[in-house]
Amino acid sequence: MAKRRHIRIERAPSTERYTYPGKVRSKFICPLRDRAFHAQRLRQQVRAVEAAAAAAHADQPAESYSIAVEFWSDADFELMLDSLENRKQKVEVACVRKENGISIATVHVPPGKMSFFLRRIEQYETENTKPRKPTSETRPRHRNLVESIANIKFAAVRSFWTDDAALYPLDDQAIWWEVWLRCPRTEQGNQTLSEFRQAAGQAIRLDRREVRFEERAALLAWCAPADWAGDPGLMDYLAELRKAKEPAGPYVQLTPADQAAVVQDLLSRVTPPAGDAPAVCILDTGVDWAHRLLAVGMDQASALTVDPNWRTNDHNGHGTEVAGLGLYGCLTQAFSRAAHVALTHRLESVKILPPQGANRPENYGAITQEAVARAETAFPGRNRSVCMAITASDRDHGYPTLWSAAIDQMCSGELDDNRRLMFVCAGNVDAPRDADSGYRYPQTNHAQGIEDPGQSWNALTVGACTDLVIIQESGRQGLSPIASRGRLCPASRTSMSWGHEWPIKPDIVVEGGNWAIDSAGRIDQAVDDLSLLTTARPISGRMLTTSRDTSAAVALAARMGAIIQGRYPALWPETVRGLMIHSAEWTPEMLAEFPEATRRRDLLRCYGWGVPQLERAIWSAENAVTLICEGYLQPYDNIEKMDKNGRKVSKVGTRDMHVHELPWPVDVLRQCSAETVRMRVTLSYFIEPSPGRVGWTRRHRYQSHGLRFDVKRPTESVDDFRGRLSREAQKEELEDAQEGAAPPAPQGGGQPWALGRTLRARGSIHSDWWEGSASELASCGYIGIFPVTGWWRERAHLGRWDRPARYSLIVSLETSRTDIDLYTAIAAQVGIATEIGA
Repeated sequence: MAKRRHIRIERAPSTERYTYPGKVRSKFICPLRDRAFHAQRLRQQVRAVEAAAAAAHADQPAESYSIAVEFWSDADFELMLDSLENRKQKVEVACVRKENGISIATVHVPPGKMSFFLRRIEQYETENTKPRKPTSETRPRHRNLVESIANIKFAAVRSFWTDDAALYPLDDQAIWWEVWLRCPRTEQGNQTLSEFRQAAGQAIRLDRREVRFEERAALLAWCAPADWAGDPGLMDYLAELRKAKEPAGPYVQLTPADQAAVVQDLLSRVTPPAGDAPAVCILDTGVDWAHRLLAVGMDQASALTVDPNWRTNDHNGHGTEVAGLGLYGCLTQAFSRAAHVALTHRLESVKILPPQGANRPENYGAITQEAVARAETAFPGRNRSVCMAITASDRDHGYPTLWSAAIDQMCSGELDDNRRLMFVCAGNVDAPRDADSGYRYPQTNHAQGIEDPGQSWNALTVGACTDLVIIQESGRQGLSPIASRGRLCPASRTSMSWGHEWPIKPDIVVEGGNWAIDSAGRIDQAVDDLSLLTTARPISGRMLTTSRDTSAAVALAARMGAIIQGRYPALWPETVRGLMIHSAEWTPEMLAEFPEATRRRDLLRCYGWGVPQLERAIWSAENAVTLICEGYLQPYDNIEKMDKNGRKVSKVGTRDMHVHELPWPVDVLRQCSAETVRMRVTLSYFIEPSPGRVGWTRRHRYQSHGLRFDVKRPTESVDDFRGRLSREAQKEELEDAQEGAAPPAPQGGGQPWALGRTLRARGSIHSDWWEGSASELASCGYIGIFPVTGWWRERAHLGRWDRPARYSLIVSLETSRTDIDLYTAIAAQVGIATEIGA
């Protein structure tokens, strides 16, 4: 699918009503086929596959070997995947990939079962379906399956490759493969693994460790593509192949000279950022900006300190490690690819930790504000993602502190009307060393709360998850990863122990590496292969080192924020924050950990909204479009009323609500009315804090104001929707709601939201989604924004009640059908060209 820029709604759309045709598309679109010719052609291809399989197994009878088969669609059409698979016949789809718009499914066919497809092709050619009604038309049997298939081919090893096609090795080039086997987590699976290891023999070197899943096992193999051909039976075990993610360990173990060589190779492929590029501003121990990899995106003028008596160099190494991740991401990816690297952001550093001693804890709030002010003074007008991988104690249990409130104040622009995008880490659990330390995964992570200032409402708090589970380092035999792929990093803290009234934290989780444990329960927190490769403070000539835990995660998140700022420089910080959460998804492993709808609260407080996806955050597509609205709303006003004695009195109450009539693709949605469409809505705004600890009752709320969103229900009139918003605006949901309840049942023809109005109401960013039919969604193109109470209203004597509130509304529509073009229909209404991204 083409990459397209998100659509910004700059002005109010027309309120005119349109009438639309009631035409409904068929559920599945196939290319036009000549029935007899197509059947004959596919039959010939099946015979050719059988002949190729017989040649590959020349010494075996046909009933003794399975066949791996590729099924190809036409470009921009889909395969009928459900019908390609038949569990009763043990015909199994192993993997699906896309090449130039063509869907290619690799299917395992048991011995003698190619007749399964031959029968369907024959029935397609000679038989029709029975009409449901006397007036109904008939059609060929298995039409969707057979007509969706353009070609049938004998599968090769490359048929199982689901990674980037450019990474596939040359025929004689040995690499580490990530091998995914068709292997259930049962005794039968144990036997399958044993058989595969025996069949691999000497030609394919297998790592002794594997990771087991419900239907798959994954392990590493060292060989060239040609080595797989030694035994055609090996393909019987394969589900998919990928290039193993290159671990950091080998780079760290290189000599200084060899490290310099790989650094130079990368530098030869790097384009520096433009002069007006946004920056990742690192508040840490300083950054050694002269490091050859960092100097590309940073100069000496960008290295600052909060104390003019300090040197700007990194006295500890931590800041330089954060900087490498903030500029490049994990360096193993940059080193292992031959591709050009165009940097779209730069680095800034403000040293906030002293070379000796420590700052007084009560000064961190002021120090943080001063540090950001120094960067802004040095480079005014520059967009920046402020990154802080420093935390203090979690003793506040999520309640606001001076530090977190100072960050909220700074981000909100309360002092200077300049909003800021800031990332803080969730903090790491108390360092365990062995089984006697009391550390238990993940119970310790659930019990130890996010550290100060991670409870900030306006900053993006970043926890850590991990996909790193493979250990190849010599000398690390007997170690196993603590966390399985897709779950919480063993270091990361959560807010599961917090009271229900405080915001959802972390907001997101990003790769932070893994820890390992041996059979005696000893924990190793610094396994290079389970860490991220980054820049090192240049001591003894070494240029590379590893980083991990929530410090690494927050650096990667800030990098993502800067990339979004580079792509959309005019977006507000609230919008960039919103896009990151809007793009986030929970991994299957996260959902499996908290499968019940009643545990959504725990899921949120452990993983936030999930792992942000950069491509989703910066690009739309024809079938997945994102709309962005940025606006101001005055939530409160001084209202004069008559009391019971007839005297005129004034009281601050709610004032404005906004109803957005969005440029909805009604035509397209009604034409594919039975299709499932997903709508996601994210509302992001910054609050001004009131951190005094006076109970945070109704009158002494921490937040200056609150905003909420609601969506018109499918069967609701616009007038009824407006009336419902007015009633909702008079409710105060924060005190009376019970967090963690299951999503509410549909009301008035609506669909249940994934989180529900109560659970998504925590904090100053609210995101939720629901799935329904396109016909239902066609009537839902109105979204309302309304205020709930805050201290601006309840403490009117402070004179803040007349301030406008700035907010960002992000709405996306998405369907799995690639032939449904939602983007163009919306762009035409807005009056923009369907601009394709670079």
